[in-house]
Parts: sequence; C-alpha cells; structure tokens
Amino acid sequence: MLMQPFHVLVALTEYRKNNAMRRFVFIISFLFVVADFSFGQYVYTGGTINTNTTWSGYDYYYVDGNIEITTGGSLTIEPNTGSNNPVHVVFRGAYGITVNGTGALNVNGTYSRNVFFTADRNSNQKYGETGETWLNLSFNESSGTSVIDYAIIEYGTGDSFGVGGGIDIYANNITVRNTTVQYCNLSGDGGGIYVFPTGGSVTLQSIKIHDNTATGNGGGLFVDGVLNIEGCEIYNNSADNGDGIYLNAACTISRSLVHENSGEGVYINVSGAT
Repeated sequence: MLMQPFHVLVALTEYRKNNAMRRFVFIISFLFVVADFSFGQYVYTGGTINTNTTWSGYDYYYVDGNIEITTGGSLTIEPNTGSNNPVHVVFRGAYGITVNGTGALNVNGTYSRNVFFTADRNSNQKYGETGETWLNLSFNESSGTSVIDYAIIEYGTGDSFGVGGGIDIYANNITVRNTTVQYCNLSGDGGGIYVFPTGGSVTLQSIKIHDNTATGNGGGLFVDGVLNIEGCEIYNNSADNGDGIYLNAACTISRSLVHENSGEGVYINVSGAT
C-alpha cells in the first residue's frame, strides 16, 4: 500500500529544524499526495453512460448508484497504468450494471491483474461481510459486442428479473472468458450465471463458477438458449434442480469439468444437448 503523506512527515519530523530539509519534506509530501491520487479511488454515483467511457486511472471504483450503459455508449474497464494492482469495482449498496440497446461493457483484465466486481458497503476493504451484496451485471436485450476477460465476480444477488446472481445474459454478442463467478446467492434461476441468448452468439470460455446458490434452478449456471461452453469448471454450487448446470435448451459443452456440486451436476430438461 502506498505510504500516506502523514507518515512521510512523521518519519522526517526530527529533521524539520533544518531549513533545507523543510523544503525536502514539502516536496516529498507533495509528490506522495499526487501519487496517492493516481493509485487511489474514484466514486461513481451512478447514472446513464451513452458515450464511449474508459475507467483506467484508479485501483478502486466505488459505485453508489445503478449504472446503465445504453445505445451509443460503452464502458471499458482496464487496469490502472500507474500501478501493478488489480482493479476493484466496489458496489456500496444494492446496485448493478445494466447494458441495453447497442451499449457494450468490456472488461480488459489480465492474468495477474483481474478486475473484481464485489461488495463492500462500509468501505473497509473486507468484501462480502454479512449483508454486503450488490445486484449483478445484466445484459438486457443488448446487441453491442461485449467481452468480459479476466474478471472476478462475487457476492451478487441478481437483478429485478430474479435471475443471474453474478451475470444475467438476455442478449447476444457476449463473450465471458478467463473469469470466475463465486459466492453469489439468488432467489431464482442461475445462482452464478443465467444465459438466454436472443440471437448472435454467447460464449463462456475458460471460466470457473463455484460456491453459488439458487433457490430455483441452476446453482452454477442456467442455460435457456444455444451457446458454447468450453474449458470451464463448475463446482460447489447448489440449487433445487441442477446444482451445477440446468440445461433448458440444447448447447455444446466441451473440455469442461462439473464436479462436487451439492446434488445434480447437470440437469438436462431438453433433448439435443451434447
């Protein structure tokens, strides 16, 4: 963690009698203030995004309202170029991100610097404490191309439709890869992810879905349309039916592991799944 200006001043207090060192203290403290601003946090109060917007200059984004990405708009989230830390998008209430129209959400994390979507209502950087939840990432009939890469999505509880604890995809042209969805809890279908492709393509690739629960179907994943599931691992989830995966439509699952869920690994409610 970056040293605060106060700490620098305390460390150098004994030298303050020297005029030259006073100037040195002032310069050092000023530089640390600037650096802390660069590595620090940004508070977003919510609202509509209808232009191309990029978040890349901070390690922490505290969200205090719902975000809607609509036609003409996009939100791209990238690691802070001024630090080596992961990015945390922290929801401090029952808020989420909704994408509709031609809007798009692009998350460009890396192997060593994931982008977290998490909950911390008292801002103590202890995520998911009792009562600390948020909604989800909701793609609501959107047609813009969205890619979520190297993200960790946790402590979600779904949207107003009652589906998708971490991600609700009722859209097309969505790719989720190299991502983990964990510790989401939903009263509905799709404790981790709910997918209903509306056309185009939806792909889940190299993702982990674990420790999610749903009081409906699909503790880890609920599938209600054709999509590709490749190289995924789904475990330790629970639901009324299909603790790991609930298939309500034909899809292709390849090179994936479904194991150690509370009951049924895969519940197939349709013919034609492979």
